[in-house]
Amino acid sequence: MSKTRMVMIVAGVWALLSAYSAISDDLAKHVIAAEISGVVIDKESGKPIPSAVVALRFVRNNTGHSSPHCFRSMAVQADAQGRFIFTPWSQENTLANATYGEIVVHKPGYNVRPSEPLFISQSRRELLGVRYSNDIHIPKTVVRVELSPWAGMDETRSDQIYKVAWDFSCTWQAYDDSLILVENILEEIRQYPSARLKSSPSSSSKIGGIESLVARQRENQNR
Repeated sequence: MSKTRMVMIVAGVWALLSAYSAISDDLAKHVIAAEISGVVIDKESGKPIPSAVVALRFVRNNTGHSSPHCFRSMAVQADAQGRFIFTPWSQENTLANATYGEIVVHKPGYNVRPSEPLFISQSRRELLGVRYSNDIHIPKTVVRVELSPWAGMDETRSDQIYKVAWDFSCTWQAYDDSLILVENILEEIRQYPSARLKSSPSSSSKIGGIESLVARQRENQNR
């Protein structure tokens, strides 16, 4: 094949890709995720942490919003060996042109955020600035989540897991299946001595707030 013909072929392919990109909507039609799995372990001992609740939320980035917005949140419980699996899923109308997922874990006695932040990235949608896919693909991913034991005060702990309950429960135009996460967080906060004091408005507010999350998710699951 001559050099001139090769240049013509490359130029033709580039023109087709450019035309496809021009007519494609900037927002993805679907977000399609392969299986995401892994194991939760104690960073100090290296042993698996059984029955930990692993939560995953995906946020969308696009030019129409000043900050990322959650469009999908999920939570599953690890088995006795600390292993967990998020099965493949797809979602449309996410209003996303790019996305990433963040993982946290809830287990009493441990920090909720991994020792090293864990993010799930999408596959590329562009090549040399030209978009070649209308969908966002999240590839099959295996992660190792290392948690350090919690060593802080109860009040600090309750603040931390309360924030996680809200951050990992999408509340607007979103798919939300993090009920097991908020139920477990609610149960832990109820165990603190401050939660049993009627003079503790902070604890009452946190418990009431998470109870509203639990009620909303149960209602959504019954629809």
